[in-house]
Amino acid sequence: MPRAVSFLTALSLLVVLPLRAGAHPHEFVDTSLTFEMDAEGRLAAVHVVWHWDELMSLLTLEDLGLDPDHDGALSAEERATLAQRFSDWPEDFAGDMQLQHAGQVVALRRPHGMDVDLREGRFVLDFRRALADPIPMAGASVRLQAFDPTYFVYYDVPELPGVIGPTACDVTRITADLGAARSLYERLVGDLTEEQLMEPGQEPLVGSAFADTFVLTCPG
Repeated sequence: MPRAVSFLTALSLLVVLPLRAGAHPHEFVDTSLTFEMDAEGRLAAVHVVWHWDELMSLLTLEDLGLDPDHDGALSAEERATLAQRFSDWPEDFAGDMQLQHAGQVVALRRPHGMDVDLREGRFVLDFRRALADPIPMAGASVRLQAFDPTYFVYYDVPELPGVIGPTACDVTRITADLGAARSLYERLVGDLTEEQLMEPGQEPLVGSAFADTFVLTCPG
C-alpha cells in the first residue's frame, strides 16, 4: 500500500516534527499526468507516473529488505511483488489525486496496470486510474489536482499533463496561491489545542490549497 509503505518509513520523522513547525512536506514525488480519452471523445482514464524522492525510496528499500546486493536494480520477481503490493490501496486512500467535473468529485477506480521500477535510486510507479463513468468532453472541462490532503507528501507536476485521444483539447495550469495556503494552515492550526496538536490525525487537511490545478478543456 503506497501510503502505508511511505508513511511507515517516515514515521520516525513524523513524531519529531510538531505540527506547529509550519506547513511543509517531508516526502517529495515528481509526478507526470496524462488525460486519456476513448474513441468516443470521453475522458476515460488518467495515466499517472510517480518518481519518489531518493530518501523515501532508500527507506522503503531498507524497510522491505529489497536490493540486498545494492546494485540499484530490482529483479523481475521483486517488481511483480511490488506492483501487486502497491496496487493494494486501503479503502480510505484516494490516491492523492482529485478529479472534478461540474463542481463534483469524479469517482476513480483502483489503480490498474501498475508497473514498479527502481531508476537511479528512485522508485518509479506507473499506473492508470480509470473513471468509473467516462465523461463526454465535447464542450466540457474538468479540473485535476495531485496532492496529499495532509501535505506530508508534496506532488510536484513540472510539466503540463498530456492528452491522448481523438479530440484536440487544451490543458492549462492554475498555480496555487502559496501565501493563501499558508494563511489557511496557520488559521486551522491556531484553532487546535496543545492536546490536539499532539494527537495523530488532527493535522489540518490543507494539501489541496498547496497544489496546482490543471484544467482540461475540449471544444464543442
